Amino acid sequence: MKNIGIYVHVPFCAQKCAYCDFYSLAGRDPAGYSKAIINQIKSYRSILADKTVDTVFFGGGTPTILPASYITEIMSALCAYTNVSSDAEITIEANPGTIDGEKLSK
Repeated sequence: MKNIGIYVHVPFCAQKCAYCDFYSLAGRDPAGYSKAIINQIKSYRSILADKTVDTVFFGGGTPTILPASYITEIMSALCAYTNVSSDAEITIEANPGTIDGEKLSK
């Protein structure tokens, strides 16, 4: 199996930083976003069937602006519909103002 990495772009942030060139939506409600990402993961499952996911990176925007449940739902879908390695590196961009103990424990 070929190893691949998956990037999950979370385009939401509290405010648009002057230095940021990424697509992001400041102050917008992320409701429904995890469902859309999960649907996309499901749509790629046959393409990814013969690949091992060894890296998952949540970037953005500010991924930690999402509720912890959204991040958990997305990771659960990745594990259910792709071959995430048991020793995969999983990272998330964080802003100190949007991270808390609950999100860190997930």
